[in-house]
Amino acid sequence: MHMKLIIGLGNPGKEYSGSRHNVGFDVLDQLASTHNAGKFIAQKKFEAELRELTINETKVLLAKPQTFMNNSGSSVQKLQHFYKLNLQDLMIVYDEMDIEPGKFMFSYGRGSAGHNGVESITASLGTTDFARLRIGIGRPKNPEEKASYVLNKPNKDDQKKIDATIKTSISALETWVSEGLTKAMNTWNGV
Repeated sequence: MHMKLIIGLGNPGKEYSGSRHNVGFDVLDQLASTHNAGKFIAQKKFEAELRELTINETKVLLAKPQTFMNNSGSSVQKLQHFYKLNLQDLMIVYDEMDIEPGKFMFSYGRGSAGHNGVESITASLGTTDFARLRIGIGRPKNPEEKASYVLNKPNKDDQKKIDATIKTSISALETWVSEGLTKAMNTWNGV
């Protein structure tokens, strides 16, 4: 059976739960819940919490690296090697400051735009040739506040928009699993 790997980026620990930087974890939690996949299980050898589910007869492994954001690549590389996955079967889901709350976008083969988790993955895999689902969190008004901005919870208005985006992104990820990246981009980018 063909397998796809969806990795949601975030930081482990209760203090980071619900922060903008953990939106990748939130998307995976929602996807697992939508498909009644049960709880994530910690797997030390992959430095991640994992959950398996099936979407339209495709096995999908969900992974939440527990390495902290800046070292996400270590976990991603271990998973990719162990499961011998082609990079086109890999999707990274993460928070994106260049996209406003309430929007998301699929992309492929681009730079990190300063996202430390993506930089770590690019360094570990030795390439930028992987798909991403970038969930909009917007930018702080003061550029010097970037670090505290991503580690804090959004205000109520932004949270509503992000929650709606997370729900919509589930269908978008299902499109990617079933029909591939081009179809997912054409269907969902700009929605």
